[in-house]
Amino acid sequence: KGYIFWESRLPKRCEETTLNKDIFAIKKMPDKVIFGGDYFQTQSALLLALLAEGESCIRNANPGIDTDYTLSFLSALGIKWRQEGEGIIISGGNFIFPENMEFEYNGGLFPLSIIIGFLAGQKRELNLTYSERVGAKAIDTIISSFKDIGIESNRDNKSRHICIKASLPVPIERRIKSSYPYQKNALLMLGLSSGYSAAIREDHVSDTTFENTIVKMGGKLAIKEAKSELVEDPNDPRRKVRISNIDYKR
Repeated sequence: KGYIFWESRLPKRCEETTLNKDIFAIKKMPDKVIFGGDYFQTQSALLLALLAEGESCIRNANPGIDTDYTLSFLSALGIKWRQEGEGIIISGGNFIFPENMEFEYNGGLFPLSIIIGFLAGQKRELNLTYSERVGAKAIDTIISSFKDIGIESNRDNKSRHICIKASLPVPIERRIKSSYPYQKNALLMLGLSSGYSAAIREDHVSDTTFENTIVKMGGKLAIKEAKSELVEDPNDPRRKVRISNIDYKR
Protein backbone atom coordinates (compact mmCIF):
# COMPACT_ATOMS: atom_id res chain seq x y z
CA LYS A 1 0.00 0.00 0.00
CA GLY A 2 1.12 3.53 -0.65
CA TYR A 3 -0.33 6.69 0.84
CA ILE A 4 -0.37 10.17 -0.63
CA PHE A 5 -1.86 13.07 1.33
CA TRP A 6 -2.59 16.32 -0.44
CA GLU A 7 -3.30 19.66 1.15
CA SER A 8 -4.12 22.57 -1.15
CA ARG A 9 -4.46 26.20 -0.17
CA LEU A 10 -6.05 28.42 -2.79
CA PRO A 11 -5.71 32.14 -2.00
CA LYS A 12 -8.38 34.66 -2.84
CA ARG A 13 -6.29 35.91 -5.72
CA CYS A 14 -5.57 33.16 -8.25
CA GLU A 15 -2.23 34.39 -9.55
CA GLU A 16 -0.38 31.94 -7.29
CA THR A 17 -1.16 28.69 -5.52
CA THR A 18 0.56 26.89 -2.65
CA LEU A 19 0.49 23.09 -2.77
CA ASN A 20 1.89 21.08 0.16
CA LYS A 21 2.56 17.38 -0.36
CA ASP A 22 3.44 14.71 2.19
CA ILE A 23 4.38 11.41 0.53
CA PHE A 24 4.96 8.35 2.69
CA ALA A 25 7.00 5.48 1.25
CA ILE A 26 5.80 1.89 1.15
CA LYS A 27 6.82 0.21 4.40
CA LYS A 28 6.39 -3.42 3.38
CA MET A 29 5.15 -5.29 0.34
CA PRO A 30 2.74 -8.20 0.96
CA ASP A 31 4.15 -11.70 0.56
CA LYS A 32 1.85 -12.46 -2.39
CA VAL A 33 -0.09 -10.25 -4.76
CA ILE A 34 -2.79 -11.92 -6.87
CA PHE A 35 -4.28 -10.14 -9.87
CA GLY A 36 -7.37 -11.21 -11.78
CA GLY A 37 -6.89 -12.33 -15.38
CA ASP A 38 -6.67 -9.67 -18.06
CA TYR A 39 -10.11 -8.67 -19.39
CA PHE A 40 -9.09 -8.40 -23.06
CA GLN A 41 -7.12 -11.65 -23.12
CA THR A 42 -9.99 -13.45 -21.38
CA GLN A 43 -12.59 -12.28 -23.90
CA SER A 44 -10.25 -13.07 -26.81
CA ALA A 45 -9.54 -16.59 -25.58
CA LEU A 46 -13.19 -17.40 -24.80
CA LEU A 47 -14.36 -16.40 -28.27
CA LEU A 48 -11.49 -18.07 -30.11
CA ALA A 49 -12.16 -21.25 -28.15
CA LEU A 50 -15.60 -21.57 -29.76
CA LEU A 51 -13.87 -22.09 -33.14
CA ALA A 52 -11.24 -24.53 -31.84
CA GLU A 53 -12.17 -28.19 -32.15
CA GLY A 54 -11.81 -30.17 -28.95
CA GLU A 55 -11.41 -28.77 -25.45
CA SER A 56 -9.70 -25.49 -24.62
CA CYS A 57 -8.74 -24.65 -21.03
CA ILE A 58 -8.59 -21.01 -20.02
CA ARG A 59 -7.01 -20.45 -16.61
CA ASN A 60 -7.08 -17.35 -14.43
CA ALA A 61 -9.93 -15.87 -16.47
CA ASN A 62 -11.13 -12.38 -15.63
CA PRO A 63 -14.12 -12.77 -13.26
CA GLY A 64 -16.01 -9.71 -14.54
CA ILE A 65 -19.62 -9.61 -15.71
CA ASP A 66 -18.59 -9.61 -19.39
CA THR A 67 -17.11 -13.08 -18.92
CA ASP A 68 -20.56 -14.28 -17.85
CA TYR A 69 -22.13 -12.58 -20.86
CA THR A 70 -19.62 -14.18 -23.23
CA LEU A 71 -20.15 -17.64 -21.74
CA SER A 72 -23.92 -17.15 -22.11
CA PHE A 73 -23.38 -16.33 -25.78
CA LEU A 74 -21.38 -19.55 -26.21
CA SER A 75 -24.20 -21.48 -24.54
CA ALA A 76 -26.71 -19.95 -26.98
CA LEU A 77 -24.58 -21.41 -29.79
CA GLY A 78 -24.75 -24.85 -28.21
CA ILE A 79 -21.14 -24.72 -27.01
CA LYS A 80 -20.56 -26.82 -23.90
CA TRP A 81 -18.40 -25.40 -21.14
CA ARG A 82 -17.69 -26.13 -17.51
CA GLN A 83 -15.71 -24.73 -14.61
CA GLU A 84 -12.87 -26.87 -13.29
CA GLY A 85 -10.89 -25.36 -10.44
CA GLU A 86 -9.27 -22.18 -11.75
CA GLY A 87 -9.97 -23.07 -15.37
CA ILE A 88 -12.87 -22.76 -17.80
CA ILE A 89 -13.09 -25.77 -20.12
CA ILE A 90 -14.75 -25.03 -23.48
CA SER A 91 -15.66 -27.71 -26.04
CA GLY A 92 -15.56 -25.75 -29.28
CA GLY A 93 -16.14 -26.35 -32.96
CA ASN A 94 -19.70 -27.72 -32.70
CA PHE A 95 -21.77 -24.55 -32.63
CA ILE A 96 -25.31 -24.50 -33.99
CA PHE A 97 -27.70 -21.86 -35.29
CA PRO A 98 -31.32 -22.64 -34.36
CA GLU A 99 -33.93 -21.52 -36.88
CA ASN A 100 -34.84 -17.81 -36.53
CA MET A 101 -32.41 -17.48 -33.63
CA GLU A 102 -31.79 -13.94 -32.42
CA PHE A 103 -28.68 -13.58 -30.32
CA GLU A 104 -28.26 -11.12 -27.49
CA TYR A 105 -25.02 -9.82 -26.03
CA ASN A 106 -24.96 -7.36 -23.14
CA GLY A 107 -21.20 -7.07 -22.76
CA GLY A 108 -18.76 -4.38 -23.82
CA LEU A 109 -17.50 -3.28 -27.21
CA PHE A 110 -14.28 -5.33 -27.27
CA PRO A 111 -15.93 -8.79 -27.15
CA LEU A 112 -18.93 -7.50 -29.13
CA SER A 113 -16.71 -6.55 -32.07
CA ILE A 114 -15.30 -10.09 -32.16
CA ILE A 115 -18.79 -11.60 -31.94
CA ILE A 116 -19.98 -9.46 -34.87
CA GLY A 117 -17.02 -10.69 -36.91
CA PHE A 118 -17.85 -14.29 -36.02
CA LEU A 119 -21.51 -13.95 -37.06
CA ALA A 120 -20.58 -12.17 -40.29
CA GLY A 121 -18.41 -15.11 -41.29
CA GLN A 122 -21.23 -17.65 -41.15
CA LYS A 123 -22.58 -16.85 -44.67
CA ARG A 124 -26.18 -16.64 -43.52
CA GLU A 125 -28.63 -14.12 -42.10
CA LEU A 126 -28.18 -13.65 -38.36
CA ASN A 127 -29.54 -11.15 -35.86
CA LEU A 128 -27.93 -9.70 -32.77
CA THR A 129 -29.15 -7.29 -30.09
CA TYR A 130 -26.40 -5.41 -28.28
CA SER A 131 -26.16 -3.55 -24.97
CA GLU A 132 -26.98 0.11 -24.40
CA ARG A 133 -23.44 0.35 -23.02
CA VAL A 134 -22.20 0.38 -26.62
CA GLY A 135 -22.54 3.50 -28.74
CA ALA A 136 -24.21 3.40 -32.15
CA LYS A 137 -21.26 5.14 -33.80
CA ALA A 138 -18.90 2.35 -32.75
CA ILE A 139 -21.24 -0.26 -34.24
CA ASP A 140 -21.48 1.69 -37.49
CA THR A 141 -17.68 1.82 -37.71
CA ILE A 142 -17.44 -1.95 -37.38
CA ILE A 143 -20.18 -2.96 -39.81
CA SER A 144 -19.06 -0.39 -42.37
CA SER A 145 -16.04 -2.64 -42.94
CA PHE A 146 -18.29 -5.34 -44.39
CA LYS A 147 -19.87 -3.39 -47.24
CA ASP A 148 -17.01 -3.80 -49.71
CA ILE A 149 -16.64 -7.54 -49.15
CA GLY A 150 -20.18 -8.67 -49.94
CA ILE A 151 -21.71 -8.61 -46.47
CA GLU A 152 -24.92 -6.64 -46.09
CA SER A 153 -25.62 -5.40 -42.57
CA ASN A 154 -27.88 -2.82 -40.98
CA ARG A 155 -28.55 -1.48 -37.52
CA ASP A 156 -31.67 -0.16 -35.79
CA ASN A 157 -30.76 2.58 -33.34
CA LYS A 158 -33.82 2.33 -31.10
CA SER A 159 -33.87 -1.43 -30.63
CA ARG A 160 -30.03 -1.77 -30.76
CA HIS A 161 -30.54 -4.55 -33.27
CA ILE A 162 -28.08 -5.66 -35.97
CA CYS A 163 -29.05 -7.80 -38.96
CA ILE A 164 -26.19 -9.40 -40.90
CA LYS A 165 -26.83 -10.93 -44.33
CA ALA A 166 -23.56 -12.49 -45.37
CA SER A 167 -22.48 -13.75 -48.75
CA LEU A 168 -19.11 -15.23 -49.64
CA PRO A 169 -16.52 -12.78 -48.22
CA VAL A 170 -13.72 -13.11 -50.76
CA PRO A 171 -11.33 -11.40 -50.72
CA ILE A 172 -11.27 -9.79 -47.27
CA GLU A 173 -9.14 -6.68 -47.74
CA ARG A 174 -9.55 -3.48 -45.79
CA ARG A 175 -7.62 -0.38 -44.88
CA ILE A 176 -8.38 0.89 -41.38
CA LYS A 177 -7.93 4.51 -40.39
CA SER A 178 -9.19 4.17 -36.81
CA SER A 179 -6.67 3.94 -33.97
CA TYR A 180 -9.06 1.68 -32.03
CA PRO A 181 -8.82 -2.13 -32.47
CA TYR A 182 -12.52 -2.99 -32.78
CA GLN A 183 -12.76 -2.79 -36.57
CA LYS A 184 -9.58 -4.82 -36.96
CA ASN A 185 -10.70 -7.45 -34.44
CA ALA A 186 -14.02 -7.91 -36.25
CA LEU A 187 -12.22 -8.45 -39.56
CA LEU A 188 -9.72 -10.87 -38.04
CA MET A 189 -12.53 -12.93 -36.52
CA LEU A 190 -14.41 -12.73 -39.82
CA GLY A 191 -11.42 -14.31 -41.53
CA LEU A 192 -11.18 -17.11 -38.96
CA SER A 193 -14.93 -17.69 -38.91
CA SER A 194 -15.34 -17.79 -42.69
CA GLY A 195 -12.14 -19.72 -43.38
CA TYR A 196 -10.69 -17.07 -45.68
CA SER A 197 -7.60 -14.92 -45.26
CA ALA A 198 -7.99 -11.30 -44.19
CA ALA A 199 -5.57 -8.61 -45.36
CA ILE A 200 -5.70 -5.52 -43.16
CA ARG A 201 -3.76 -2.29 -43.45
CA GLU A 202 -3.61 0.02 -40.46
CA ASP A 203 -2.90 3.74 -40.62
CA HIS A 204 -2.32 3.61 -36.85
CA VAL A 205 -0.95 0.68 -34.89
CA SER A 206 -3.80 -0.30 -32.56
CA ASP A 207 -4.09 -2.69 -29.62
CA THR A 208 -2.73 -6.16 -30.49
CA THR A 209 -4.29 -8.28 -27.71
CA PHE A 210 -6.68 -10.20 -29.96
CA GLU A 211 -4.16 -10.92 -32.70
CA ASN A 212 -1.59 -12.03 -30.13
CA THR A 213 -4.15 -14.43 -28.64
CA ILE A 214 -4.83 -15.84 -32.12
CA VAL A 215 -1.13 -16.74 -32.40
CA LYS A 216 -1.02 -18.20 -28.87
CA MET A 217 -3.97 -20.47 -29.72
CA GLY A 218 -2.38 -21.76 -32.93
CA GLY A 219 -3.62 -19.29 -35.54
CA LYS A 220 -1.45 -17.96 -38.35
CA LEU A 221 -0.63 -14.29 -38.81
CA ALA A 222 1.87 -12.67 -41.16
CA ILE A 223 2.58 -9.15 -39.97
CA LYS A 224 4.55 -6.58 -41.94
CA GLU A 225 5.57 -3.35 -40.33
CA ALA A 226 5.88 -0.27 -42.52
CA LYS A 227 9.43 0.21 -43.79
CA SER A 228 11.25 3.52 -43.75
CA GLU A 229 14.21 4.98 -45.60
CA LEU A 230 16.57 7.92 -45.41
CA VAL A 231 16.00 10.57 -48.06
CA GLU A 232 17.30 14.04 -48.74
CA ASP A 233 15.59 16.78 -46.77
CA PRO A 234 13.72 18.93 -49.32
CA ASN A 235 14.27 21.99 -47.13
CA ASP A 236 17.95 21.39 -46.52
CA PRO A 237 19.96 19.25 -49.02
CA ARG A 238 22.75 18.88 -46.44
CA ARG A 239 20.47 16.85 -44.18
CA LYS A 240 18.65 13.56 -44.50
CA VAL A 241 15.29 12.66 -43.02
CA ARG A 242 13.68 9.28 -42.38
CA ILE A 243 10.27 8.72 -44.00
CA SER A 244 7.97 5.77 -44.54
CA ASN A 245 7.93 4.53 -48.08
CA ILE A 246 4.64 2.75 -47.50
CA ASP A 247 1.46 4.71 -46.85
CA TYR A 248 0.36 2.65 -43.84
CA LYS A 249 1.85 1.77 -40.48
CA ARG A 250 1.22 -1.93 -40.20
